[in-house]
Amino acid sequence: MSEPPGPRPPRDTDPTPPGRPAAEDVTAETPSGRHLDALLGDGLEPPTRKTRSGPIMVGEGRPARDTHRESPPGPAGSTVRDRATPPPLPPLGARAGIHDPRDGLQLGPRYKPLDARTVEVRLNDVAVEDAADRRPAEEPLGQAPGLSPKPSIGGAARMVVFFGPKGGVGATTLACNVGGILARNGRPAVLVDLDLQLGAVPVSLGVQPRHSISTLVREAQSVGGLGAGPLRTELDAHPSGLRIAAQTRIEDLGAVTVKRLPRFFDALGAGFGMVLVDGLRDFNDHAVASMDLAHMVVIVITQDVPAVRAGARALRIFRRLGYKDDRLLLVVNRYHRRAPVGLDDIRRVLGMPVHARVHNDFPLIEQALNRGQLVEHIQPRSRPARDLLALAALVAGDVKPTPVTEERGLLGRLLGR
Repeated sequence: MSEPPGPRPPRDTDPTPPGRPAAEDVTAETPSGRHLDALLGDGLEPPTRKTRSGPIMVGEGRPARDTHRESPPGPAGSTVRDRATPPPLPPLGARAGIHDPRDGLQLGPRYKPLDARTVEVRLNDVAVEDAADRRPAEEPLGQAPGLSPKPSIGGAARMVVFFGPKGGVGATTLACNVGGILARNGRPAVLVDLDLQLGAVPVSLGVQPRHSISTLVREAQSVGGLGAGPLRTELDAHPSGLRIAAQTRIEDLGAVTVKRLPRFFDALGAGFGMVLVDGLRDFNDHAVASMDLAHMVVIVITQDVPAVRAGARALRIFRRLGYKDDRLLLVVNRYHRRAPVGLDDIRRVLGMPVHARVHNDFPLIEQALNRGQLVEHIQPRSRPARDLLALAALVAGDVKPTPVTEERGLLGRLLGR
């Protein structure tokens, strides 16, 4: 029997089937929340294009583009919006802000590339900063109190410091991988994390340290002065063979004094052929004392304007500290040949060439850090693994540093330019 003609009753815009929570309770179960629970192991399936999620929404005006589908207008000018399939959610890390900002070339058209003129103007501001510093670059600032101006540690060891003038450039990642490569190739190496409060070396290598730097410093002091011999304590080790020295007790920082560092590094040099130091990001007393003893300072930057400008400021201080260019090794991490800031721009602004580069592969590096493994252990034939192997040869002194040039694309290689 057909319905009698006449106006239809208004459509219920918020139907609540029996057994289902009310609409106001369902809104807390957003697609993002369901997907997050699935990723964290709750057992929920992430939303797909065949599923509908979220409550029915009622509102005035046109709905958001590509988000909802309108049905014929209802009473009082309102429109009923069907629940549309949500767009695919980005990975959990990206939604939490864990991504590499230098991957802008891979993030799609919504990210506008940086204009070349903007890069040039921003980098040329470094010259203005140089002009504001009236003191000549060759004017020394002096050495750390009581330390020799020439590199000198125990035995025939070589001491190398990794310095990141800006946070997030990846100096710790390079230090961990270079140290692991040297140890795996039969070069006894120890990596000292001088970020005494928030050091990331142990967690990056998946090692739970048992011995603190403060304990090792006291032991080195009790053994005797310079040349007294190596430490008796066996240091914590990574599976690659790399030894680690990190500060585990924040309440015991007072024992790690500047005056005790020379004997500490001397004792490490008597037991290891390579002494690597990480965690230096400024010019505090501990950092300057360590760099004064080092044979090489590895300056790590990335291809963005803030990192290059920070590198330029650090380089001016290095030169005023009396460090010659032959003690400085400039490394560009996360290298990409199509990045707005090229190697030629860096050379022009910093006044020194780039000696090494490590290609950008953020997923690979993230996987290595999460596992506490070396990059070469996960993908030994990857570009970053090969770059890190070449960097290890430079750090060890096996290869003389030479300037690297901008990488050419396939067309440039075919045309010879």
